[in-house]
Amino acid sequence: MEMMKVSLDCVHEVFEEQAARTPDATAVVFEGRGTPYGELNARANRLARHLTALGVRRGDTVGVLLERDTELVVAVLAVLKAGAGYTLLDPALPAARVREIASLAGAAHAVTTARLAGRWDGTPVLPVPVDAEADAVAARDAGKRCGCSARRCRGTPSRWSCSGRCCTAAPASSSPGRARSRPSSPN
Repeated sequence: MEMMKVSLDCVHEVFEEQAARTPDATAVVFEGRGTPYGELNARANRLARHLTALGVRRGDTVGVLLERDTELVVAVLAVLKAGAGYTLLDPALPAARVREIASLAGAAHAVTTARLAGRWDGTPVLPVPVDAEADAVAARDAGKRCGCSARRCRGTPSRWSCSGRCCTAAPASSSPGRARSRPSSPN
């Protein structure tokens, strides 16, 4: 029996390693269409760069208000690569409840769609409608180099934002508890 290697890396770093090893292997299947690791990783890199250009920083919490599909996986990976934590928001919830959860989580940005972006009207949350901003996201570099001049930069978005410590997801519970992103310890 082969022993499985346990990694203390962040989930998006493990994903990147898998994408580098098997870029053409199917990572996600939705409605009969498979998306390979390489494509999913490139899309997440582009969205991560877009999020950081919009002001998402390490330690922030980003709301993710998307239907369950491949774009949801891209968004979660992108938020993590940008160094932020996330809280998943259910599009089936009433708009007031979605805003309350995002507020409790401290979300300043929300990855969403143009159809759902109106839920953020009158709030300080900046909606990032991935469908409406698809051209801007696609124009971002998906390669391994981030283009920054920081000494700590090691190339990929997660490497220049994560630096070995990751943010955890802020719980999107239905109870009005205190939810927040917090760095996790590698130990």
